[in-house]
Amino acid sequence: AWRGPVDMDLRFATEGTGKRSMLRSLDGMGSFRGADGEIDGFDLAAAAASAAGEAPFLAALEEGPTAYREIEGAFDIARGRLRALDVVLTAEGAAAEIAVEADLAARRHRLSAYIGFDAHPDAPPVLVRGEGPFDAPRRFVEFGALARAATGGAAPPAADAAPEDSAPPQPPAAEDTPPEPARQDPAPVPVAEAPPQDGAPEEPAPAAEAPPEEEPPPADFDSLLNRLLNE
Repeated sequence: AWRGPVDMDLRFATEGTGKRSMLRSLDGMGSFRGADGEIDGFDLAAAAASAAGEAPFLAALEEGPTAYREIEGAFDIARGRLRALDVVLTAEGAAAEIAVEADLAARRHRLSAYIGFDAHPDAPPVLVRGEGPFDAPRRFVEFGALARAATGGAAPPAADAAPEDSAPPQPPAAEDTPPEPARQDPAPVPVAEAPPQDGAPEEPAPAAEAPPEEEPPPADFDSLLNRLLNE
């Protein structure tokens, strides 16, 4: 529930013959701004006055009213589904940034509230999540980081940080690595001719060609005539 004065700027359009059918067809948008009011769902003042993580702290974030100094935000509605992603609420000792998604006809919603406390300005915000029916939502609180900051406890090491001993060995530096010798191509190996197979007759070597007989030089006509006359 929400109690207190508020200024609203609304634009809606719908159609239907009954309440549920009109909610399913509802489209629109709006913005609001209020001061000095009260909203149900958690008690930020009680949470700010309690030790983080203790039973009173958790109970204050699961139920109770919050008296706020100021609240403002905007929302849009499409086919009966509301989204308000930037609602800001300031209260005594704390402030919250709230996002809500709701099915108006089914009366179910999902809420996320990031709450920061003035006493721990540097600590991560507490996350309060709620989902389910408007009248009986389930509530989840994530406060581990704030509890460690409030008690001065050291944060656990990151899960993905490997111990130093398990680091893989590194290759030697470039200057410590001796240069590789220059590669040389191997000399070609002569291929020996395969010997003749056993039982196969050896082919005779081809006979050397005889040099052509030299023809006697032709005699001139006068010498040949003298030889015939003298015989």
